[in-house]
Amino acid sequence: MIPTQASLGARIPWLPDETLFSWCSRYHHLAVNGLASATCLQLFGGRRRGVAHDFPDAIGALAQRADGLGPAEQIVHERTLLAFYAPFRGRDLLELATAQLIEGRVGHLKYQLGMLTSGLGAAHPLKACPACMTSDRRQFGVAYWRRAHQLPSSWYCVDHGDPLLVSPLKLDQRARFQWALPGGAGLRPWASAEAADSHRDIGRRMAVVGLGLCGLPAGRLASSRSIARAFHSGLRRREVLWPSGRVSWLALDPDLRRHAAALNHLPPFALQMDALVARSQLGCILSGRALTHPLRYVAWICMGFDCLDEFVEAYDNPAPIVGKTSSTQAVSFADEDDRAAAAVLALLDGKESLTSVAHRLDVHPTTVAAWSAKAGLQPARRPKKLVEAHWLSAIAMLSDGRAKADVARQIGVAEVTVTRILRSVPGLQVRWHEVRHEAARAQARRAWLEVAAAAAMLGRAAARRAEPAAFAWLYRNDRVWLQQQSQRFSGARSGNGAVLRQRRADERYARGLGAAFSASKSFALGASLRASDWAISAPGLRKVLREPECWPLTMKVLRLMLLGDSHLVESPSLWEVDL
Repeated sequence: MIPTQASLGARIPWLPDETLFSWCSRYHHLAVNGLASATCLQLFGGRRRGVAHDFPDAIGALAQRADGLGPAEQIVHERTLLAFYAPFRGRDLLELATAQLIEGRVGHLKYQLGMLTSGLGAAHPLKACPACMTSDRRQFGVAYWRRAHQLPSSWYCVDHGDPLLVSPLKLDQRARFQWALPGGAGLRPWASAEAADSHRDIGRRMAVVGLGLCGLPAGRLASSRSIARAFHSGLRRREVLWPSGRVSWLALDPDLRRHAAALNHLPPFALQMDALVARSQLGCILSGRALTHPLRYVAWICMGFDCLDEFVEAYDNPAPIVGKTSSTQAVSFADEDDRAAAAVLALLDGKESLTSVAHRLDVHPTTVAAWSAKAGLQPARRPKKLVEAHWLSAIAMLSDGRAKADVARQIGVAEVTVTRILRSVPGLQVRWHEVRHEAARAQARRAWLEVAAAAAMLGRAAARRAEPAAFAWLYRNDRVWLQQQSQRFSGARSGNGAVLRQRRADERYARGLGAAFSASKSFALGASLRASDWAISAPGLRKVLREPECWPLTMKVLRLMLLGDSHLVESPSLWEVDL
């Protein structure tokens, strides 16, 4: 007898680490429903609701209909993949995502989480471990989908260390709205045994780190600035940072190449990584820019740290970064904002002088003066060399945008004294930068218009060669105006470098395919070129099928692989042929 919906939670309890899709698939088989839509209607109240395996919608309706499964919020965070993305996203976004999953409005969820713009795809193929399936059948009588295996970082089993099997279901549009358990999902290896064994270490470490992320609260690692500090600490321990804090890319290059080569054999990164791409991604992290997909963070955590706990510790307590400061001690960027706030509060209280506050916080008095000026406070002056007349004259000249060197020469002081005036007078530094910015813009525009009139028929490239400084300034600071003026040139075109990036991606894919085919004739793509196999072994190659004309080198390698001509695939002349 099939249990009533009111007793579903008690009669069909959750299995350890089971996903919501797996529970619904078990219900579908127990209910002996002939159509998947019948199960959707019974559980979610719609013919195609809730059937997604990664981010099912209408979870609120399920929680109301199936008593005993738990609150809808708990189901979202423990039985879907949202917990993997939660630590690196803000709390507001995660609250919105949770509401969408509960209410059934998930149309733009994957875009909001950054999956569609990450370059790693938004698909989460169903995966299972053979050893876990055997154990589950023996203990529970059925093999089911574990959430730990469905994470984007999991391609090896955390418990057994074996490569997971992957199902083409849910990647094939024909099975998009079907319920399935591992036993009937057509599971197959995602790579040859040799390839899986050679990169087992990085795969297992990524699986462990990804599983650990699911245990962190939402927004726990959402600060890209703190992530940058943490990775600086990790690189410092590896002794690849200069004393100034800059990265020694020459010393780090061997590790980057090994890391990129290892990632290249895991499906999410297949054929997409090389030393140039790896350096670019690490540079983004170190500069404080956020990456769009947590999986990229997982990959870099595995390179820079021994475990997730070590990274979290570095995130919370970054090592001091020593630079040129007025103090002889190392200054930690982590507490600079706190020191500034404490200094401003002390000056507002009026019980301490600026100098005593500086001594207590172990910073130079000019630093405290700069902090107070940013907060709109004008500390009391005790002039020694700079009399009131010179002080006012310096402020007037700086307000007009005069260069610091000119002001220093005019009033007879050192340039560093002018800098102190600029930083200690509230609003003066902002005014000075604005005036100088306007003057620089006017000068650059005037220079560009002059050369544009002369080189209108020669094109923008000729104008750039004539006025490289003006073009560079306008490109960085006044790009909209520059693009408008560029319409005057014959054949003027603007772009964002997409053509160059596409060409480089085509070269990487073709080179990676050729190397894989040369290394092993049993490579999955060489043996079978079905779309489902591409989606499993190298998800990025699906775009080649959709737009083959945009991937000429990759298509040439694929044609040679179909012909089985390894000699031509290995030939260096392949990269010299203009298709």
